[in-house]
Amino acid sequence: MLIKSVAINSNIKETLGLEQRLSLMPFQRFLLKNIADPVQQSNIIPKLVMEYLEGVLMERGEPTPENLSEFTDVFGLIHRLTNSITNLDDRFWGLAFPVPDKAFFGRDTFYDLLDSDLTLLPDSGGAPFYPDIAFTNKLLYILVLERFYGIKGVDSNMRYVYFKHGVPQYVELKVDFSFVEVALKGELPRLDFSCLRDKNVEGFDDIEPLLSSINLEAFSFTGISILRFVDCNREQVFNRVQQIVADLSRFEKQSFHRDVSSILSTMVGTTAISHSFFPVLELNGFPILKSDLVKDSIFFGELILKEREKCQSGIFDYLKAPYTISYGVETGMDSFDETLIAHLKQLKLASYVCFPLRHNGDLVGFLELYSRDLKFDNEKVVSIAPYMPMLTLLAYELAVGFKAKLNQVILQNFTSLQEAVQWRFNQVAAHYLLEPKLEKILFENVYPLYGAVDIKNSTLLRNLAYKKDSLYRINQLDQILRTIPVHRATEQQFMMRLEHITQWLNEGYIDKYLVDILSFFQEEVPVFMDNLPLDNAEIQELRDMYREGEDIVRGKNNRFAMAFEQSLSTLNQMINKELTTFNQYIQDRYPSYFEKFRTDGVEYDAYVGQSITPAKVFNVELLREFRKQQVISMAEIGQQAHAIIDDLPIALETTQLIFIHPNPIAISFRQDERRFDVEGGYNIRYQMIKKRIDKALIKDTKERLVQPGCIALVYATRRVEEELKGILKEVHEMGLIGANIESLVLEELQGLNELRALRVRIAGFGQTALFR
Repeated sequence: MLIKSVAINSNIKETLGLEQRLSLMPFQRFLLKNIADPVQQSNIIPKLVMEYLEGVLMERGEPTPENLSEFTDVFGLIHRLTNSITNLDDRFWGLAFPVPDKAFFGRDTFYDLLDSDLTLLPDSGGAPFYPDIAFTNKLLYILVLERFYGIKGVDSNMRYVYFKHGVPQYVELKVDFSFVEVALKGELPRLDFSCLRDKNVEGFDDIEPLLSSINLEAFSFTGISILRFVDCNREQVFNRVQQIVADLSRFEKQSFHRDVSSILSTMVGTTAISHSFFPVLELNGFPILKSDLVKDSIFFGELILKEREKCQSGIFDYLKAPYTISYGVETGMDSFDETLIAHLKQLKLASYVCFPLRHNGDLVGFLELYSRDLKFDNEKVVSIAPYMPMLTLLAYELAVGFKAKLNQVILQNFTSLQEAVQWRFNQVAAHYLLEPKLEKILFENVYPLYGAVDIKNSTLLRNLAYKKDSLYRINQLDQILRTIPVHRATEQQFMMRLEHITQWLNEGYIDKYLVDILSFFQEEVPVFMDNLPLDNAEIQELRDMYREGEDIVRGKNNRFAMAFEQSLSTLNQMINKELTTFNQYIQDRYPSYFEKFRTDGVEYDAYVGQSITPAKVFNVELLREFRKQQVISMAEIGQQAHAIIDDLPIALETTQLIFIHPNPIAISFRQDERRFDVEGGYNIRYQMIKKRIDKALIKDTKERLVQPGCIALVYATRRVEEELKGILKEVHEMGLIGANIESLVLEELQGLNELRALRVRIAGFGQTALFR
């Protein structure tokens, strides 16, 4: 214990004329009260201390700033007595004047703390009531309010920061006024609490009208204050995390990283232990590898990059079911992972611990602690546990806030995304938030699956339906013209125009003159109708009939086109349903990219590979399974199309086409079109083949490859032929296709030669008429 006068920044205004006096009398009255307490009758310590104190006071009188060294024994008794009663941590214990702005006695560690760079922290801000607002003489105002106005239980909340081995540590000053008496020198002022009515107290200005009624100079303070600095690292970290979460949107990157690093340093309490706090900011547990928050990570830094390059799945399996990883903490307790342990040894780490952070059962981040010099003990590891809920909250809020920003970037720069590739778009968006430059989204070494279900002769049938509707309209218009008694010049000109349209339709020139024909019916006919004579009832009746017939739902003028579109829609609904089932089959086995395109039928592209789903090992054997399912899907589509043909207003038939490309390709996201396309010169050949084979003819014939009731499988290399034949045999055994397999060579397609195909008949398929 030391006798030493040291000023303390307790936010007390020294220039104020405060009346104070050192005295042991309040301590003496405290002892007398304890001796008189029946509960304390068996405790002889207060009696012994009282007897000793009376002798000291009789011999030496009261302590003064000049004779403090004469009372070292009494101050020591106060220390032992108060700490035996409270049983609190007394490392930073000391005594001060009744106005606690100067200490005069205390433990060595107490003075070591005062001699350090101990700094009073500003108020926490935004508190709901005045105890959390820092203001001058707060300690004294609280004491007066308690002693004279009965307002108790108010904490001064005086917190300080100091640095221990370069690491910020936080303590809170607890002032015990048990041995301080406060005397009023005049009349007690009345407090007006109306200033707080219906008000959210946020600063000193809100409570100043209340405290201004109290003149501290009207009070005298006698006795000795007991000071105790207590560790408040946990509370300060919790408050700091809450502030970060509340102001997350306004944080700048540098200040955020600085604050998080400071929080982690306070937790571990030493610079010998390095740390990394890593929120999981992605979907499907796939982390953002280039985030500044992971730059100091061991597990998610170099190791995960190595794992990614190898396209292994160990890291990602761990993300799905994370557990605490430890190394060098306790003998026999090291995690059993040879790759990880070898990596830690290579980095010459003495100790390493990785804690997963979970919010409501979901993984939201990780905390790593590691050291090259210090061997952790269990006590150090356990001491981190109280901080876990705070870091978990921060990781969760970071993930939520970051995801909202990711979605904004994705919506602005990309499009709605499939789950299989969402992680990559999130990663690019995250990098964009860190550095505003969009990366190219590229997936390499993916295997394409292409299929097309087309409507046989759809263009011809659509034109035929449109021709029938147009001729029906022309008959109505011709009837109107014959009813007009005398043709004016405009009507004669309309008749000539009608004759041209009729000629084009009868001669089959719909494609060539389609724009002119549409313009005639949509623009010229309405003008003609509006200028018909109004005094002819028969003409008016014919005009009304024509206009009623134009109704898109009930009108007879569109009945053939409507029949075609209804038939086409029914077929496409069935096709889409089956392809959705096919896609689900793929996704259940290996998450992949799948995209459908609407033509008169439906085309689809699927891309399968490790780069799309790096969290799962890709086995090339899956390709055979997926190709087999392609054939099964096409066979079922063909059978269902045939089954419903009699229920269609117009008998439409489907053709089924599959293109087998055995080699992996690369695809990239085209931001201008907001879709994926092939990447590279060689891969473009795949796209060319895909777009042209639906019109392919069998070599040396005029026969089209694709035919109703058949499935055509096109391929460019013979090495897949035996596999395809094996697949077709298995699908035949399922009863979906016939046993006969046609091996065909295709005519050259604009520079594409040597394409081959297998063609099989779908089981149960027959022929029918086109129109009824």
